[in-house]
Parts: sequence; C-alpha cells; structure tokens
Amino acid sequence: MKTLLHQSAIELTLDKLAGIEAIDKFVAKEFSQVSTLNDDEAALWSALLVCLSYMQRNGHSCVSLCDIANTRYFEDKSVTQDANGEQASQIEEKSAKEGIMFPSLTSLIRIVKGALEDKRAAQLFVYEHGRLYSRRYYDFEQEIAQSVVERTLFEPLDDSAVVNLKSIWASMFPTETTQQQDWQQVAVAKCLVQRFGVINGGPGTGKTYTVLRLLLALQAIDSELNIVLAAPTGKAQQRMTESILNSIEGLRGAIDDDTLARVPTDAITIHRLLGLREHTVQTQYHRHRLLNIDVLIVDEASMVDLALMARIVRALPAHAKLYFIGDADQLLSRRIG
Repeated sequence: MKTLLHQSAIELTLDKLAGIEAIDKFVAKEFSQVSTLNDDEAALWSALLVCLSYMQRNGHSCVSLCDIANTRYFEDKSVTQDANGEQASQIEEKSAKEGIMFPSLTSLIRIVKGALEDKRAAQLFVYEHGRLYSRRYYDFEQEIAQSVVERTLFEPLDDSAVVNLKSIWASMFPTETTQQQDWQQVAVAKCLVQRFGVINGGPGTGKTYTVLRLLLALQAIDSELNIVLAAPTGKAQQRMTESILNSIEGLRGAIDDDTLARVPTDAITIHRLLGLREHTVQTQYHRHRLLNIDVLIVDEASMVDLALMARIVRALPAHAKLYFIGDADQLLSRRIG
C-alpha cells in the first residue's frame, strides 16, 4: 500500500515539473521509492533526483542543497507579449506547470539523509559536504581530484635541465624587465615543475603561443619525451594542429629549424587516443593497460565531461604530465528551471 502511495505522490510531483527530459523522469521514478521516507518526503526526494539528473546533463557533477533550498525550480512561466512583440514583464499568475518549491536546507538535508538510510539508495547516491551526487559521478570526481593532487606536487628541475632551458628561454620569451607580469612565462615555468597544469584564457589571449613554448621547453629538458596532443572533437583536433603549425612560423629565425621540426603538431581525438569505441563506454586503454605517453596536452578541455576526464586519468601512467588548455567561459553553466 505504501508503495502505491509513494508512486502516486511521485507522479503528482513529476507532473508539475517543466523543462525536464525523459531521462530525468526515469531516474526519479526508478530510484525515488525508498522505504525510509513517507509520501511527502518521497515526492521531494524524486524532485531532488530530477534536479541531480538535470545538473549532470548540463555538465555539473552534483546538486548543492544550499543553492536550491527555499527556491522554486522547474516552473513553466508563460510570458505574454505586448502589441509590438516586446516581452512583457508580467508573468501569468497561474503557470501551466507550477514546478517545485524546495524547502529549507535543514529539511532537504533530513530528506536526503533519510533516503540514504535505504540500502539501495545508499549504493547509488552519495551525500557529502552539502552536495548530492550519483555514486558514479562522485567516484569520477574523487578519482580525478586524486590524480590532480598527485600531479601538482612540486618536482624541481635538475641542473642539466636548467642549463638546457636557459639556452632556449630568451628565444621564446622577452626577458627585459617590465612593469607587467608575463603570465605566459609563468604558466610555462609552472608546468615544468609539476605534472599537471591548466592554461586558461579566452580567444586571443595567447593559449597557443604558450602551448608551443611549453612544448619547446619540455623537449629542451628531454628530447626523448613522447608528447601527445589531443582534443575532444575532430574539429577541435584540426584547429589545434593548425594553430600550432601557424604559431611555429612565428618563431622561424628565433629558434633553429631542426628544433621546430621536432615539435609535435598532429593532434588526435581523445576517443581515438583511448580507443573508445562507438556505442560503448569501454576503452582500449585503462588503468590495467596504460598509454605509452610522457606528456598529454588536451585542448578545449571545457568540452571534456567528467566521465571522459576520469577515463583519461585512468589510462595515464603515473609519471606522465597532464596539461589542460581551454576557456573557462566557453561553456556557460545553466540555471535550473
């Protein structure tokens, strides 16, 4: 009887939500019937699962309960227009779908903790530091975070590497004293003393300029490094290759041709790199069969989702350096509702 009441309360709640997809409803219906909640709590839990599914579809790893507390989401706001076609500021009093008004943070925490007392729910979802995750995305995030922590440890260059860098540095960067910080030099120097780095900036800020000089510096330190360039799509792969080739021309005369000729320019898609086949999540390379790579540089990193990012770090050997290139503002976050 309780199951039927749960189903009814959940269905009524889901029918009120606008702007959601079939997968969001499926997640809610499949996992919101828990034995540890009453009907009203189960209905709110189903709305939280819709919220979580929506957030994951839009590039987020979790739902922050603090962000959604005491706020209405998934409301269908029917906006009228005036005679000139301009959007009117007045919203119809009664919406086609009223959405869900989430309760206070205290109530949300109580509902989430109550739901996770159910054994099945506890296997599938994680609550930590005010955030609700699917266990799959939580594990992805923890795996990536651990890899980043390990790779950001400071690893000083030896004397030989420093000597080799000095021989090329002045040809790559201006070395006269200025009043402004040269962030391209800082970025390259930082990347050379740790196995992880992020080179971030909008169009025209010098990302390719910096990447080329990082490649030259890495090869000056060790000419035998196996360096791979990768991008999330075929178009991004092509742009990366073209950008580096064009940037190389700007160093003709400053750097000898033999050195420039050794710079890797042919990028590869991440899917091809990992051996990720169509219609499957299995990869040819993984933690039990590592890539033969010393340095991996990933362009358009903001386009790489959490699952693919986890597969990248799984397939990298421990010694490998990993650098992400991209624009933090390329993909804007989307508000719920």
